[in-house]
Amino acid sequence: SWIAYGATEQTILTTLLLWVVSCPCALLLASPIPHAAALTHASSRGIVARGGEILEKAARINLAILDKTGTLTSGRPSLHSIVTTKGVEVERSLRLAAGLEVRSNHPYAEVILSSLPDGHSPMTVKSLKDGDAGVLGLFRNKPVMIGRADWLRSQGIDIAPDLDNAIANAAEEGHGVSILAESGSALAMFRFVHDDPREGARELVTSLKRTGIFVEILSGDEQSAVEIFGRSIGLDTTNCTGNVTPEQKASYVQKRSVARRTLMAGDGFNDAGALAVADVGVAVGSGDQVNLEAADVLIPSEDPRACLLYTSPSPRDGLLSRMPSSA
Repeated sequence: SWIAYGATEQTILTTLLLWVVSCPCALLLASPIPHAAALTHASSRGIVARGGEILEKAARINLAILDKTGTLTSGRPSLHSIVTTKGVEVERSLRLAAGLEVRSNHPYAEVILSSLPDGHSPMTVKSLKDGDAGVLGLFRNKPVMIGRADWLRSQGIDIAPDLDNAIANAAEEGHGVSILAESGSALAMFRFVHDDPREGARELVTSLKRTGIFVEILSGDEQSAVEIFGRSIGLDTTNCTGNVTPEQKASYVQKRSVARRTLMAGDGFNDAGALAVADVGVAVGSGDQVNLEAADVLIPSEDPRACLLYTSPSPRDGLLSRMPSSA
């Protein structure tokens, strides 16, 4: 009868089910299948992870450390002004600064190079090398350098009172500063207006905090500028750390990773060390800007909210249930 046939079919299906569940192969497949589904879900949004294990780690982070320039912002500052010491020409300072920055990929370097007037080229600076927070070189056998003010001071550079006052004024307004020096003395201050937050930056911070994830900003920019930016996206100034070198970034993230499960998101090669030592390193931006070897996840997007794809309200939820319906 139909009833007998249905009962027999159910018995067969139950038997087959028991055989499959008791088979070691099923246990081996239990983890790869949801991992594959999660990776497929992520890749459909243009986000690449190095494996399902990374997604599991990212879903359990409780501290997100975010780079500022290029990650939470567009990374495109503009030149506000150039202040020189008495007797120093603005045009010469700009050309000398451009000669130092000609090989740099820092956003400020791009602004300086693009600010050269038509028909003017960078001066030829030899023996270029990166310092902790700037660039050094030789111009006509005289040492020249450009970089953060505190770094120049640590190198014994003398900064005249007029430039010192200009640096303080820029810091109060949250502007970035690079100082140009030659033969041990500062010549000029380049003042940069920081870019506005990327669309979605504030939403990212709010969403992370709402899910119980602690959020910090880590940046090489001036402390005051980082604090002003942090407040604009809803962070307390105590969670904003500036004036850090790439090496200090890596050390900071490594120490924070001892007691917490950390996610580090950054866009440039300066963030490579920090990405590598975090529990989960997220590279944000295009492939020519980021160090893909150091990152666990690549987000080739300008929308920082894509980072939310890897977070969850509760670490007890299943992996697939943590994947939001939209990035």
